[in-house]
Amino acid sequence: MFSKSLVLTLLGFATAKAAEFPYTTLLRSGQPADAEYPFGTGVTAKMDKVLTNVLSGEDYGTWDPMFPDNKTTVEVSNNPDFFSILDAPDGGVIGFVHFESPNPSQIYALGLDQADDGSLKVTSTEPVDFSEYGGAWVLCAGSVTPWGVHLGGEEYEPNAAAFEKASCLFDSQCEDSLQTLDPYSFGKTIEMLRYFDVYAEDGVTTLDDVKQVYDPYNYGWGVEVQPVSGSSGKGTKWYTTGRLSQELVYVMPNNKTVYITDDGTNVGFFRVELDTPGDMSSGTIYAAKLEQKSAENGGDFGLSWVELGSSTQEELKATLDAGLKFSDIFDSVDPVNGTCADGYTSINQGGRGIECVKLVEGQENTAAFFEPRRYGAYLGATTEASKWEGFVYDPYTNKAYTSISDVRYGMEDSMKKGESDDTYDIGGPNAIKLPYNPCGCVYALDMDDNYVATSFTAALCGKPMEEDEDGNSCALDGISNPDNVARIGKIILIGEDTSAHQNDMVWAWEPETGKLTRVATTPYGSESTGINLYEGKNGYSYLTHVTQHPYGETDTDLVGKDVNPSSEGAEGYVGYWAIPSSEDLEKVLFQEVPVPKTQEEKSKLNVAPIVNEIKSTSSPSPSSTTDSTTDSSTPSPMPEPTPSSSAMTLSTMGLVAAGLLTLA
Repeated sequence: MFSKSLVLTLLGFATAKAAEFPYTTLLRSGQPADAEYPFGTGVTAKMDKVLTNVLSGEDYGTWDPMFPDNKTTVEVSNNPDFFSILDAPDGGVIGFVHFESPNPSQIYALGLDQADDGSLKVTSTEPVDFSEYGGAWVLCAGSVTPWGVHLGGEEYEPNAAAFEKASCLFDSQCEDSLQTLDPYSFGKTIEMLRYFDVYAEDGVTTLDDVKQVYDPYNYGWGVEVQPVSGSSGKGTKWYTTGRLSQELVYVMPNNKTVYITDDGTNVGFFRVELDTPGDMSSGTIYAAKLEQKSAENGGDFGLSWVELGSSTQEELKATLDAGLKFSDIFDSVDPVNGTCADGYTSINQGGRGIECVKLVEGQENTAAFFEPRRYGAYLGATTEASKWEGFVYDPYTNKAYTSISDVRYGMEDSMKKGESDDTYDIGGPNAIKLPYNPCGCVYALDMDDNYVATSFTAALCGKPMEEDEDGNSCALDGISNPDNVARIGKIILIGEDTSAHQNDMVWAWEPETGKLTRVATTPYGSESTGINLYEGKNGYSYLTHVTQHPYGETDTDLVGKDVNPSSEGAEGYVGYWAIPSSEDLEKVLFQEVPVPKTQEEKSKLNVAPIVNEIKSTSSPSPSSTTDSTTDSSTPSPMPEPTPSSSAMTLSTMGLVAAGLLTLA
């Protein structure tokens, strides 16, 4: 029986509806085709265009299946990762997007025209020059500082110890080749050589050729881009953030405390305290030490900090320019039967198993910044985490949230994915002892009054399940391999980088209530990245979302229109929600996006609109996704994005489900 108030509410709904803000695709890789540098085009140190190289293929560590034959095609990356929208010096806005792979990694400046309704249009695409720093390497997640500059991180840093130890480049040339000693970074190194116009050939290119242009200590740093006009930016690498597998650099609201997450196997968590707020040029670096209190539900840990050292950008640059080698920092020997010789300390970091190292006298500060993970382990910090990914601060609770994509390896108790194996614990303290969880967790970090983290506790974990017919092995009503995290109002947004959901998802999570809403699904084989909020941009706030490498990791056979008419192509998507600044971000909600079931649904980017409180209006409701890439002034050969399968207006029942109408 309907109540009188419900009837009156329903009658009034004829002239009232929720404010609804759709997601818009701004740009896709390779657009506009007639630009000097179409979006994502690889460039060299001389700003020439990078050509594809067969040695960048799967045999040398790169998973991207889209590489054609050697040196025949200009390379355009389908792997945009982080998208920032910043204030431009001319009073408008400017965008920066960095691309994760292949090397050389790129950052593009986007000139943006901002319309009165908040919509954005790309007016120019220009690569940012990093030739002063030897180019950029595997740029992953990003953030924006409180003072308004773009930050990124170079992940999967090359192994400088292996580079010094190697006698040749390829396996075909000797036994102790760089290919053998540093198998994970080798393919990325071969790719990076193209930045210097070196296209490596097996059996021809030598290690001496590589050393003429390439230094592993150039890579693994925090990266900044400062807007210098409405269409360009100035790039800087900050050596003061420490050389790591930098997933993310995040500056806290005090402009002084900086957190760095470390992506990979047997990695750590790091913090820098800047000497001067807002100035990244000097500071003290710390590594986290975890003390396990419980293994239940993803674990609960106390967190303390190990001070590593202090330095300045100027001092660190001078050390790098002097030709630093690993042996200048550490003496090392091979372990014997799992133990180290007297005088050497055993460590286990970076997925390299047990190492035996001894600090060279007087090199404390050099070790602190050029080898902070090794030095942290040497001093007793914890380097057992697996794929430490996103980070975001919540001012409402004075907590931060951070993601561990996969609870495995060093996080287990002398196990490897649930099977007995001490590879990742031998030589280390085995400080983390958790059950294997291939679906990962989001952890909460309590902060003190100075924004220093004091605890590390699982707050939301994915749930493994028996693999279904679509290949889903993590429950579809929860997260799988969380990656980027962001905040809008009191909602934490969680993006996935997973193969355990056939289609990666984006979630809106309310920590206070535990409510979890699926707000987007991405096409086959893609990854959800680049989620971030930008407030106060000439009367609008923007929430960004990026879709990386559609069909890139799985279902590569479905990318062509001939086999999949619903395919929108392999090009990455960059887009946003525009929200008037008059809206209360604490009241935003997202509609639920269903799990894709059909091939058509699985082939598309399905994104919910953001909705807010009911407003009186007679205008029609927009669809949940729109596209700004098809304007005639921005020519593009790419397939035109179509409205998402989640495109729907709020029905009365939807409003009830969203809590905007009550049955009273």
